[in-house]
Amino acid sequence: AGLVAVYLDVSGSMAPWLPVLLESLTEAAALLRWPLHGFSTEVHPVTRSELASGRFRSTGGTHIACVAQHMVDAHVERAVVITDGDVQKVPTALVDRLRPDVILTDLRMDGMDGIELIAAIPREPFEPSMIIMTAHGTIASAVDAVRKGAFDYLAKPLDRDTLLLTVRRAAERATLLKENLRLQDQ
Repeated sequence: AGLVAVYLDVSGSMAPWLPVLLESLTEAAALLRWPLHGFSTEVHPVTRSELASGRFRSTGGTHIACVAQHMVDAHVERAVVITDGDVQKVPTALVDRLRPDVILTDLRMDGMDGIELIAAIPREPFEPSMIIMTAHGTIASAVDAVRKGAFDYLAKPLDRDTLLLTVRRAAERATLLKENLRLQDQ
C-alpha cells in the first residue's frame, strides 16, 4: 500500500536514541521512503549516510506542528513520527490528515501525559490503536490507560520483539476496524 514516510526528531534530547533508531530503520529500509525527514523546528531531509555517520542536523527544540504542515503540504499518506518532544498541543491538521492507525506514546511527558494524549485523539472515523510506554508504570496507571482507550501498556526497558509484536497487533486491529467501516458503508 505504498512506502511509509518517516519523520525523525533530531533535536538534542534524541541523540542517545538515534543509533538504536538507525538500526531499526535500516532493518525496515525496504518499507521506508528515503530520505527520511528530520525535524525539530523545521523539516529537512536526512540521508542514510548522514544517519550512519552520526551527523544529524538539529534546529533546536521539538515542534511537531512543522511535521503536520509538511505532511499536509507534501500530501503524505502514510507516516511514522518518532519524537520524545513536547506534543501537548496535538496538531489537528496532523490527526485529521493522517488518521493514524497506531500511536505510541510515553506515559510521562512535559505538559501532557500519555493518558491525556489518548483522551485528546479523535475517535472518528475509528479509534486508533494507542500504546503507552513507561518506565514509571503502576497497576493503577495501566488500568486507567486501558479504561481510557489504550490498546496496550508496555513497561520500559522495552523488549524489541514485544514492541514489534504489539505494534503489529495494533496495526492489524486498525486494519480490521477500517475494513469493518468500509463494509458498513456499502
